[in-house]
Amino acid sequence: MGALLARAAQHTDGQPVYAFSARDNLPVRAALEEVGFAPLHSTAFYSAPLDRVARHARVPDGYRTTDRLPVAEYRALYRAAEDAWAGRLDWTPEQYAAHFADDTVALVALWHGDHPVGFTELEFSPDDARADVTYLAVHPAERGQGLGRVLLALAAAEAQTRPELRTLRVRAHDHLHSARALYARMGFTHCRSIVTYLLEGEEEA
Repeated sequence: MGALLARAAQHTDGQPVYAFSARDNLPVRAALEEVGFAPLHSTAFYSAPLDRVARHARVPDGYRTTDRLPVAEYRALYRAAEDAWAGRLDWTPEQYAAHFADDTVALVALWHGDHPVGFTELEFSPDDARADVTYLAVHPAERGQGLGRVLLALAAAEAQTRPELRTLRVRAHDHLHSARALYARMGFTHCRSIVTYLLEGEEEA
């Protein structure tokens, strides 16, 4: 394994290379670090039965939900939430429309009056009977009001419209302590952790 990684590391063409390993897979992690990969962060995954989370689904008074956001509002919430998926900020309206036209993707947006205050994005894996929350955003000005809990419950209720799904999975990077605390309060249990590694590309002389 080490020899294969070393050869791969020699052919980066000056570009950064990412690698991912289960946190507990110590041999793979050691091999990655031996050839120069550096750990960036870990991501923990948590799961819960859909019905356990969906039973809390209720739209608070004065709020409403939609299954879409205007692309400008989508970008603005991403930007405000300081998400690492910066590539989403460059999506054209056509790319945005194509993404949400996929029937394995769904969005639940929460509005307060005429202003979107947050959204949760889902991807469905029918073969695994699972829905994944790929992103949960609450505008910083709206935090502290329990809206993250509301959005997770509404996401679970949305996933329940697909009878083949049974569980909801969420994730959080190691620095997102509030998200981890929210998942624990809502009955999610830890199922796995992944470490993200980076190999900085070296420019050719």
